[in-house]
Amino acid sequence: MKNVIFLLLTFSLLFTSCDESPKTPASESSVSGYIDNIPGAQLTLSIQTPSGIIPIDTTWIQEDGHFLFTTEFNDMAVYRIMIEFNKYLTIAAKKGDHIILEADGLDLYNDYYVEGSKESELIKVVVDKTMKLGEGIDSIRIDINHQKSAKNSKALYESFEEQKRLYAAFHTFSVDFIEQNPSSIAAYFVVMGLQPEEDPEQFSIVANGLTKSYPKFNFLPELQERVGVLNLAQVGNEANELNFPSPNDDLIALSSLRGKYVLIDFWASWCRPCRAENPNVLKLYNKFKDKGFEIYGYSLDDNKEKWVEAIKEDKINWVHTSDLKGWQAEGSLSYGVQAIPATFLIDPNGIIVARDLKGAALEQKLTELLGE
Repeated sequence: MKNVIFLLLTFSLLFTSCDESPKTPASESSVSGYIDNIPGAQLTLSIQTPSGIIPIDTTWIQEDGHFLFTTEFNDMAVYRIMIEFNKYLTIAAKKGDHIILEADGLDLYNDYYVEGSKESELIKVVVDKTMKLGEGIDSIRIDINHQKSAKNSKALYESFEEQKRLYAAFHTFSVDFIEQNPSSIAAYFVVMGLQPEEDPEQFSIVANGLTKSYPKFNFLPELQERVGVLNLAQVGNEANELNFPSPNDDLIALSSLRGKYVLIDFWASWCRPCRAENPNVLKLYNKFKDKGFEIYGYSLDDNKEKWVEAIKEDKINWVHTSDLKGWQAEGSLSYGVQAIPATFLIDPNGIIVARDLKGAALEQKLTELLGE
C-alpha cells in the first residue's frame, strides 16, 4: 500500500513539473513566461514615457527559460521587456494584469506569444504585420539592387510598383485597424506611423477613443495637442487670417484677396521640394490668374535676403509675405503646418476647399473650379 501511495505522489509531482503553463504569481500584477535559448541573460522592465525609456526593474532568465517580474502596475501604460536596448518586446499593462510571454531569445519577434492583456495582444497583431511589411520591403530592396546592377529597367519598374503596393496595403491595414480598435493602445502606435496631413481623421479617432478608454495614458496629451494643431485648418473650415509683411514691408492681409480662389503656399528658400515645385505652380498661376486665381505665399525663412533672392530666381511674381521667424512663424503655426511645402486652397468666401494639392492634382482642381 505504501508503494502505491508513493507511486501516486511521484506521478503527481511529475505531471505538475511538466506543466509548461506558468503559474499566476501571488502579486497583484506581473509579467512572466519563457524566453528560450538565452539562459542567464538579464531582462529589464522599462516604462515608455514621452520623455524617454525609464528602467523600473530587472531579472534574469533561468536555465529553463523562465522569468518573472512582480513590479506593480498602476494606470495603463506601455512597457518594454528588454534583452538589449534595441531588442525588446512591447506590452501594455495596468494594475491587476498578469501577462505571460513566450519567445525565442535568438529570434524575438518571430511569432512570439502573449496573453493576459488584450492591449498587449493587439500590439502583437501590429508587430506581426509590421514585421511582414519589413521583410517584404527588404526583399524588394535586394531585388532592386540586383536589377540596377543588371540594368533591367522593366524588372526595376515592377519592383518599385510592388513596393508601392506593399505600403498601400499596410496603409489600408492601419486605417482598418484604427476603425476596428479606436480605443486601444495599439491604435496609438498605428496612428503615429501615419502622415498627419494625409490622415488627420485617424488621429482624431484615436485621440477621442483613448480619451474615453484611458484618460490617464501618458502619451495622450501629446496626441491631443497634435490633433488640435491638425484641426486648425481642415477642409470646410474658414481660413485663418494672415496679415504679414511683403518684401517691401507692406502688410498684406489674406482677407484682401476675398472674391478669388487663393492658394496659400507655405514654403521657404531653403526648402528644395518647395523650390522644385515652384515652376509647376508658376505655370498654373499664369494659366488661371486672369480667371480669379491668386497665390498668397508665406515663407518660413529667417533671412530676408535669401527669401527675396529665391523669389527673383524662381520668377514667382505672386503675393509674398513672411515674418522671418523660421519654424516659429506665426502664420504657419496658426495653420498647423508641420512640414513644407504645404498648401491650402480657399474659395472666394475664405473657406478651405482643398489642401496639399500639387502638380496635376492642383491643375485638375483649378480647372474644375475655374474652367479650362
